[in-house]
Amino acid sequence: MHFGDKYRIIDFALSNCLNSGIRRIAVVTQYKAHSPIRHLQRGWGFLRGEFNEFIDIWPAQQRIDSSWYRGTADAVYQNLDIVRSIGAEFVVVLVGDYIYNIDYTRMVLDHVENGADCTVGCIGHYVFSAKYLYQILEENIMSTNTDHNFGKDIIPRIVTMGKAIAHPFSMLCVASSSDPEAPAYWRDVGTVDAYWSANLDLASTIPEFDLYDRK
Repeated sequence: MHFGDKYRIIDFALSNCLNSGIRRIAVVTQYKAHSPIRHLQRGWGFLRGEFNEFIDIWPAQQRIDSSWYRGTADAVYQNLDIVRSIGAEFVVVLVGDYIYNIDYTRMVLDHVENGADCTVGCIGHYVFSAKYLYQILEENIMSTNTDHNFGKDIIPRIVTMGKAIAHPFSMLCVASSSDPEAPAYWRDVGTVDAYWSANLDLASTIPEFDLYDRK
């Protein structure tokens, strides 16, 4: 999805990753993915492979059966062999339809200091210890009473088991340099009305979310 004329919604998650020092990134795409793939190749192709930095594009592997991704958890599960081969100790799982400025470093640090299996950002993203992520996805994929979705299935189960800690948005957000006292900006643009409203936010004289904020 386009946002603010020349940007795409996925740019915000990617920008936050790079500004947080995360430089091993995979973008999971579903069907009809030509446009986002072209955008990623042309706009985000500057990381250095010789330094083990990358933004990879992972279409549906269909290595388990012929289905497309059946949910967000299934999307990660179908690529678990690639995730394992990277050898990460921690995995940050993000969604691609939020507009915000976030420093994921604080959340990962909180996760490590608490020795957590799963840390839930209170608006929409997760940090997992990799081994625990593999375990919980294997369990989910074997279940029939599931939509294979992080928000609907995986996270509620982890919370019930007492295995999750919460990380509040106020600890994650990066304030605007033009108004450090302003409330942190966050928009879920997963609906047409929300998408329209967030684009209109940019039309203010001093937008709540400044796309040209060098900070």
